[in-house]
Amino acid sequence: MASNCCDTPEAGHELQMGAVSGLGDMESDHATQALLGALSHLEGGNRDLAIEALLRSPQRAGLFNAAIARGDVVKTALSPELLERIRVTAGE
Repeated sequence: MASNCCDTPEAGHELQMGAVSGLGDMESDHATQALLGALSHLEGGNRDLAIEALLRSPQRAGLFNAAIARGDVVKTALSPELLERIRVTAGE
């Protein structure tokens, strides 16, 4: 039986990382919304990667801040320092 490149937890993590990286590189509201929607499902480095992508521009940070305000992103899951960074990056 041939080995599947995606049959290990590490492969799933790497595929997820690729998806997050790809979305992070796309300058579009759709990509930003996809990152925001995935955020609660991401862990560790992939979550950090998504957060960094969401802080790459004031527009993205503003959408991130709005998602927090609406309750789409759980505010208690974010550190006070990160919340301040989001607010500052968004220009609010």
